[in-house]
Amino acid sequence: MSEPQTTGDPAPDQQIDWSSSERSATPPPASTDAAPADPVNPVAEDDAVQVDATEEDGEIPVDTVSDDSATDDGSRYIGVDPHDLTLEQRVAAQEAIANRPVDELPMDFDDLDGDFGDFEFDEAPSVTVSTLAEPPVAEVASAIEVPDASRSAEADLATAPEAIDTPKELQTLEKSVRRAKSPEEKQALMDSRFVALQAHPELLEGTSINHVDDYNDLVRRMEGMQDDDPQKTYCKGRIDALKASDESLATAMSDYNNLSEEMQKYASGARGVERNWTAVERAFDKMISLGLQPKYHDYFLAAQAARDRGDVDEVVDRLHAAHALNPTTEVNDWISDIELNYGQVDITLPANLRNNPDVFKPVITPWAPDQRAAIDAAKTSLTDTGSFSGSLPAGTYVLNGANIVVTAGGHLDVNNRGTDKSV
Repeated sequence: MSEPQTTGDPAPDQQIDWSSSERSATPPPASTDAAPADPVNPVAEDDAVQVDATEEDGEIPVDTVSDDSATDDGSRYIGVDPHDLTLEQRVAAQEAIANRPVDELPMDFDDLDGDFGDFEFDEAPSVTVSTLAEPPVAEVASAIEVPDASRSAEADLATAPEAIDTPKELQTLEKSVRRAKSPEEKQALMDSRFVALQAHPELLEGTSINHVDDYNDLVRRMEGMQDDDPQKTYCKGRIDALKASDESLATAMSDYNNLSEEMQKYASGARGVERNWTAVERAFDKMISLGLQPKYHDYFLAAQAARDRGDVDEVVDRLHAAHALNPTTEVNDWISDIELNYGQVDITLPANLRNNPDVFKPVITPWAPDQRAAIDAAKTSLTDTGSFSGSLPAGTYVLNGANIVVTAGGHLDVNNRGTDKSV
């Protein structure tokens, strides 16, 4: 298809495509040459209708309106003196202008977005005619939403939960939940399901999501909510219903509550119990094995237990899990502190250096208990397994008589000499 010819050059920042099938809101530049004859309705230049888009309404004599023009398509009225047309004929002409390709219009129609409200008439009984701000074709085109071929039906449901109001639609959505390729996609679909079930609680009878997954989703939603939040009340009601209908879930929930209380007891050292982070870690491991969603305070206590044994990477993982449930300042500050004071280190010792507790040590031992615990954990791992991969406090260390430097936010691979993947 050849490029259409236009007169005049467009501004550098304005590219005009006259081949578009939709009528452009900006008219083509008016030609200074004589207008070519219209192939459908030859019109003399002197007879062409002049359109002024600045006028809001037009006054048209009542006695010029006739009923026999209602079925005209308007094409034959283009270019005719508007004084010789009836009201319906003028409107039909306006619609015909909107529907005609630009290159088939008389060149005098240099304002295709204009209206028929700029004509002056002799005094006569008249009515005010509302002009067409947008031609009907443009209105219809803008009202049609073109589907995105890259979107699936399930994705459309996920972004339009109000459309999910039948058991079949819910089943389609829940199939998409099970097929989700990422946690983010699954959560987005579960969000749509949550909204749909709030609007249509009767659909719960036909849900195919298992009770444990349903419970875990509700727990995640409740974290961080205020007690007087209606959403929290709704979630609690759903959880109570799940517990009443599923004996195995009820048993798991009871076990979870006991383990959560045990974690708090050993973490606080209250009621005559000595603080014991190993016991906290043990209770948390049992909690994870239940398959139920831990809550914010569970992750926070578990992060402290990991810190006590020097596993900084596990601390960060548990803090991020807590943050996902409830992004508190306390958790954010703790994560930031680790990022500012620790770096990643990979060390693998040759066989002859293993089982030597003095092969690795800091030049200056830090005073912070958690930093000392991280260094001790690295030494233990090197002694027992001959390797260590994890986070250490920033600083200088001696490894088999040679100095190595750990930078905050960096990544040092000792066995790949000279490699420091600092970020």
